[in-house]
Amino acid sequence: MDSFITTMTARARRLGVSAFEREELWRERVVQDVAAIQTLRSAESAPVFDIDAARGMPQLPVTRSAPSWELGPGQTVTQRVERALALIEEHRALNAFTAVFAERAHRHARQLDINDSHGVPRGPLHGAVLAVKDLMAVRGHRATAGTRAFDGELTATDALVLQRLTAAGAVLVGATNLHALAFGPFSTSSDWGVVGNVLRSGAVAGGSSGGSGSAIASGSVDIALGTDTAGSIRIPGAACGVVGLKGTFGSAPTDGVHPLAPTLDHVGPMTRTVRDAALAWSVMCGEPIPTGVPTSLETVVIGEPSAFCREYLDPPVEGAFRAALDAAVDLGAQVVPVDVPRLHLAPALMLCSIGPEALQTHLHLLRYRADELPPDVRLRLEMAMLVSEAEYERAQCLRQHLRDELEDAMAQVDVLMLPTLPIATPLVTQIEGMTGGGWPVRSAMSRLTAPFNLTGQPALTLPWGADPDGGGIGVQIVGGRHREQTVLQIAAALEATRTMQARGDGPSAG
Repeated sequence: MDSFITTMTARARRLGVSAFEREELWRERVVQDVAAIQTLRSAESAPVFDIDAARGMPQLPVTRSAPSWELGPGQTVTQRVERALALIEEHRALNAFTAVFAERAHRHARQLDINDSHGVPRGPLHGAVLAVKDLMAVRGHRATAGTRAFDGELTATDALVLQRLTAAGAVLVGATNLHALAFGPFSTSSDWGVVGNVLRSGAVAGGSSGGSGSAIASGSVDIALGTDTAGSIRIPGAACGVVGLKGTFGSAPTDGVHPLAPTLDHVGPMTRTVRDAALAWSVMCGEPIPTGVPTSLETVVIGEPSAFCREYLDPPVEGAFRAALDAAVDLGAQVVPVDVPRLHLAPALMLCSIGPEALQTHLHLLRYRADELPPDVRLRLEMAMLVSEAEYERAQCLRQHLRDELEDAMAQVDVLMLPTLPIATPLVTQIEGMTGGGWPVRSAMSRLTAPFNLTGQPALTLPWGADPDGGGIGVQIVGGRHREQTVLQIAAALEATRTMQARGDGPSAG
């Protein structure tokens, strides 16, 4: 390993990064990361598959459903906002928020109520209470990115996705906490405190959009925007027991959203229901408003990439996943195995893609404010110096092969299904440990989510019960590129079944 440490030290010198008293920390970590790099070096770059014609959009019978923010008789937007602000205060110990915009929220709510009194048509998100991850531009606010080492700009305009949501009637109430720089799967490294998990005290909320997941789970807001670079919407969605959607790469605009790794970054909504996520997504991307919840999946074919995705699963996770597949079959879906030969390379491809891009994005912080960064985030940025330019380029070539393989698989099925997290939601005290399968916990968190950042396909996490200690379990539904509506339709049908099971109106969920 000495040669790798020597390489890192030399590169640090070239980049102007201090290596003073860092070598021993690097040595402890390099054993794990070098294994991934060696896997990448030995991977074959074989010809890609021929892509068959894509399957058509399944036509499913639907029934109408209302969003959770639909106003009741005599209820005003102002009342909903006041209730949200009270809940944020009540759950302050969760550290879900870095900033609350009460004045802005009240002003917008009053205007919407005035519009109502004058018969102005309502937008599709009328009365929805909204929060955004604190690395998105908010007019008059300096984004924190979870660390005081980050110098957020005081902006005069909102991020484009925020503009679209508020124009549709959503009311912004605050900015949510995150794992610093959005570079971690736990939301434990923030200068604004460790984000708490509503479902299980002492458990991580997941990251990096942990504040958004916690805000939704606590009922404080209806929609919370997150970013997802290796699973940072879906991981906290699963851990907190809420819905989280990452769409096709590039579908949701990132204007005004500070990057981490530009070829991997996605923006998406977190909500309590699939219907809410579908409405938020349609507004964010200018897509047609979805019509309702499917009552059958009889024309749907679901692919299960079992070889990779069923390895190292904790028993409660595997049980919940099998129950979700059974529920899909009960609704009429067909489940078939699919083979994606290079899927096992995803962890190495992610390491050699996200690290160099994050290092480029935040090199100035590593040069000039490294001591102010949370230790784990600083170390992750430093470890990116282990990846050479040649290895980064090789990773991008193999990413294309993986993307083609997945598209080929998607030509045969409507969606893929797999667990979101392979392990039970860990406690804060367990995050530096190893899983039962011998993986570092931090690596296991993104093992099943990261592949779809590498390929850019839409992926949604759907809550499916809890582990014996109360931590959330999520099932991941993945679609072909630009097939968000298919993902959302199938997720909505499964959600309806799960809701009936929870009420005792259907078969056991397992």
